[in-house]
Amino acid sequence: LGILYCISAQNETVLSVKPGSHFSSLLGLGILNNNPELVKRIKFSSNCAQYLFTSDNEKGKLCSTSWNKLFGTVRCGIFNSNHKDSDRFIWRRAQSCLIFSSTFVMGELDDCAEKNLIEIAAYTYDNGDVPYESQNQGRLLKTFKTKVKIETWYIYKLLINQLFTEYQLMDDNGNLLESLRIEHRDCGSSYYTGLLQNLYFGGQCPAPQEVSVAYRSL
Repeated sequence: LGILYCISAQNETVLSVKPGSHFSSLLGLGILNNNPELVKRIKFSSNCAQYLFTSDNEKGKLCSTSWNKLFGTVRCGIFNSNHKDSDRFIWRRAQSCLIFSSTFVMGELDDCAEKNLIEIAAYTYDNGDVPYESQNQGRLLKTFKTKVKIETWYIYKLLINQLFTEYQLMDDNGNLLESLRIEHRDCGSSYYTGLLQNLYFGGQCPAPQEVSVAYRSL
């Protein structure tokens, strides 16, 4: 399955997705969230800005534009699904650096100004409504204007309320860089209860090369 999971000093966890895999690790799955506020300090490795699908892959453009999951939680109860109600930060390499032709990705720009940046977005399933479907983009999937640098720590915070979730991006000193809010249904007292979610590559396609992300708890 291409699983790698390691823990180093200073409460740092590095998760890696190997080529041909979606999942980083089976560890961490099944842990229940009982907190309406989730905070992580996160650093993307350089390989997160470098993964590239082959030019003969007919799904290359779809695979490249697809968002990857960073972290978050299911909402509305321990037995609920992340495809029913959930809040997650998602990410992908900067799209401005890729060369597309029809459904293919043909390569990379040699001197791309955003080659060391990662795009991030807020991503919410609401009572089964799918965030990446066209009618829900801008409502359940909202892209941050801020792009984050590789090999740099940032703080990511989810503030889950009964009727909305606020996604906050901060620098490593706790200064707020940008905040997005997504409204969702009220599911009662279990509105923030559910299984925690961690690194996952895709959606649409497995990782073409290894990608790694470091996490620290606050």
